[in-house]
Amino acid sequence: MEAQYSQKEVTSVRFYDCTFTKCDFSETVFKDCKFSGCTFENCNLS
Repeated sequence: MEAQYSQKEVTSVRFYDCTFTKCDFSETVFKDCKFSGCTFENCNLS
């Protein structure tokens, strides 16, 4: 999954066994989210 989510708010989402590649999560706010078994490759998580 390649996506631009910078400066977004993500609420109550569950991610299971996902692979995130080249995703931009800079300044993203995750509220009540769960990441289980996920892989992040070349992603911006700042």
